[in-house]
Amino acid sequence: MPFLEAILAAEPLKDTSAATLVSANPYLDFARVLALFYQPPKPAPGIHPTASIASTAVIGPNGVKRASYDFNASKSDIISALNEICKAVDGVGITPALHQHTGTCIETRDEVYSVLEAVDTRYVKFGPDVGQLAKGGVDPVKVVKDFLPLIRHVHLKDWNGGAHWAEYCPLGQGKVDVPAVLALLEQSAEMKIIMVELDPSKNPPYTPLETARISKEYLQKQGYTFRS
Repeated sequence: MPFLEAILAAEPLKDTSAATLVSANPYLDFARVLALFYQPPKPAPGIHPTASIASTAVIGPNGVKRASYDFNASKSDIISALNEICKAVDGVGITPALHQHTGTCIETRDEVYSVLEAVDTRYVKFGPDVGQLAKGGVDPVKVVKDFLPLIRHVHLKDWNGGAHWAEYCPLGQGKVDVPAVLALLEQSAEMKIIMVELDPSKNPPYTPLETARISKEYLQKQGYTFRS
């Protein structure tokens, strides 16, 4: 096949035998031409042998505009997606768990119960955030009790509706009955990980290290010990 030569320029060129394409914006038009001839590589379907997922990964619902969100219209898609994702990683050492969250497609009590009562619990487990549940108007102790057999991961967080940390607070300073939650979790032989966390905040009354110490000391008073 003969090699075709052409020059893309902003104005006609002299002293050249090559075909000249005159453009008001050569760079833009070059990008357009390149897109016609360059075909990006297409990866083979399937899971790459080097792909990995952290053993602590949780499935978090997407953010939505709660004022206009229609859960009933989305419910079937949510359930099918959870079933498909969780079944896909079954048997590879990963425990997938739904993590409900305020401001997302699974926030309220009815949404949490509706989803967890409909999914295939052979594959879909639960990783609740007790502070998020309280902020969403739900009794976290009741939810933990009702779905204890499914719980594998917990975000242990307190909520007081205050001005800092997205209305959350260090453990023991809010409205979550943390001892009751912990007492239930102690009954589960399937619990994997409990993570104490607190959202970032502008000009908070405590530093991140101080909030961690407050929560740690609170848990120590509940009888828990920590590795140094």
